[in-house]
Amino acid sequence: VQDNIITGNLAGGQGGGIYSSGCTLTVGDNVLTGNLAGGQGGGIYLTLTPSTITHNIIVGNISSQNGGGIYLKESSPLISSNTISWNETTISDGGGGIYCINSSPAIEGNTITYNNVEANNGKGGGIHCYSSNPTIKNNVIALNTIQDSGNGAGICCTNSSPMVQNCTITGNDSGPNSSGGGLWCDGGSFPIITDSILFFDYATNGPEIYGATPDVTYCDVEGGWLGNGNIDEDPLFINKYFLEQDPCQPGVTNSCVDAGSDFASNLGMDTFWTRTDEVPDTGMVDMGFHYTPTTHGGLNADTYEIPADPGGVIKFTLFAGPEHAGRLYIILVGMSGTSPGTPLPGGMAVLPLNIDNLTLLVMNLLNTPMFDNFMYMFDDYGFATAHFDTLGAVHPDFVGETLSFAYLLINPFDFASNAANILITE
Repeated sequence: VQDNIITGNLAGGQGGGIYSSGCTLTVGDNVLTGNLAGGQGGGIYLTLTPSTITHNIIVGNISSQNGGGIYLKESSPLISSNTISWNETTISDGGGGIYCINSSPAIEGNTITYNNVEANNGKGGGIHCYSSNPTIKNNVIALNTIQDSGNGAGICCTNSSPMVQNCTITGNDSGPNSSGGGLWCDGGSFPIITDSILFFDYATNGPEIYGATPDVTYCDVEGGWLGNGNIDEDPLFINKYFLEQDPCQPGVTNSCVDAGSDFASNLGMDTFWTRTDEVPDTGMVDMGFHYTPTTHGGLNADTYEIPADPGGVIKFTLFAGPEHAGRLYIILVGMSGTSPGTPLPGGMAVLPLNIDNLTLLVMNLLNTPMFDNFMYMFDDYGFATAHFDTLGAVHPDFVGETLSFAYLLINPFDFASNAANILITE
């Protein structure tokens, strides 16, 4: 299932967008939005299915039972590099973003935000693990909610022992009379959490972590948590979930940088980054989520190389989330690298481009055939597409050069995307 827009579908039972039982399934580069299931799995329902779910935008789906975005039963797929946002379930057993039962998926490199359990005593606004032992690595799990008396707006563990590594869990709200804004676990759960940030979450009891069983080490936990290497320091987020740090933000010392459990190279994190200039992590791993070339929630290209002759067209996918629906974006281009970048007016974001003569030229060519939709508004889900067309062969002098593309939002200047770097080849 590749390169589709799957929207507005209604299932009386399971799987509003996609249903699979006993099949081998690959779901990639799709948009699943506005689907509704009377049962489980508003966006995707999988049972007994070895699958790969990668590079999808799964937004605004609803289930009347578990798993607003994705429901897994006795399935252990790879769920990687997706945006799973603004999905909802209306049953207390929850799993607004992802619900897994008797499953051990690898959940890696996703943005899991703004999902909701619209029920009292709800569980798992972002992820609910029930009798499951997933690997939850390098995800943003943020701003997920439960209506009232909730458990684990970020992650809820019921008889489950996930491995959580290099995740940023922040801004999740379990509602009034609640427990475990970031993470909740019952007595039969023994999660292991390392190199992660749990900060700015809310619950009446245990705003960050509730439950005596988690093994938490080398994490930044607001309010503190007993364990080797743990700290309680403001993570200094910038541009959403990058970490402020020198030299990108001169003179800034961030306690989460180089504070993890092992070398980034030993943990497979040395090609990803927490810096706004996209320089990969080196030395001891930084705590929290690391951005990757395929991180959604920003700017993605369908290819990262283009031949000088004959040239070609690159399609860009922009996703800023429904919180930025209807806002005006501008895509800019430069040839002078991404570091240190350009601070935007107001100091709320840094554009990962160094402004040069190419940038100034492109600003006068926005929305021409070469730079189609480079200035436009996001749709109701904060989604847009744009195209760069070389209009034929590129001059040989540009062979080996890298063009860096990034977008910003204006009025206010409070958001900048990642950079998409395009190499011009022979």
